[in-house]
Amino acid sequence: MSEMIKLNKRGAAGRWIGLSMFIGILILISVFLSWGFAIYFGEGYDFNQAESEVLFLAVEKCFMKYDFFEEGVKESIYEVCNLNKNSLEEALIYAKEIDSGEEFFVGIYDFKLRCQLYGDEGLGCFSKEISKEGKKFQLLIVTDQSSRAIFGGK
Repeated sequence: MSEMIKLNKRGAAGRWIGLSMFIGILILISVFLSWGFAIYFGEGYDFNQAESEVLFLAVEKCFMKYDFFEEGVKESIYEVCNLNKNSLEEALIYAKEIDSGEEFFVGIYDFKLRCQLYGDEGLGCFSKEISKEGKKFQLLIVTDQSSRAIFGGK
């Protein structure tokens, strides 16, 4: 009879080990599912500010080479500065000579006003004063590409 009790205890222990492994696997699966949903449907990161800074470097280099205020440059700015017109549909390139107040812009002028009113909220606004040939200019680049990426790489 004592042998039968020992066998039942071993069987009961095996049942508890199997049950605990099953519960552990269920917990592991639920953790990974929750993590996957959080990655896929998560908040994401807004890259507008980084896009504006990168575009600013390209435009500043072009601005130093060419005179944006010359006639005909506005129509050919994409070719002159080697910029992709399709990728800049939701952007603004704005330059203003500080002394004379003369303005040059390509893109959506409303973005300039939104940057002044709301700051960098929702847009990528990047502005800097630069000097060229003894004159001071304000150069503003604004992007609103709606290019949001999330942690999972989507």
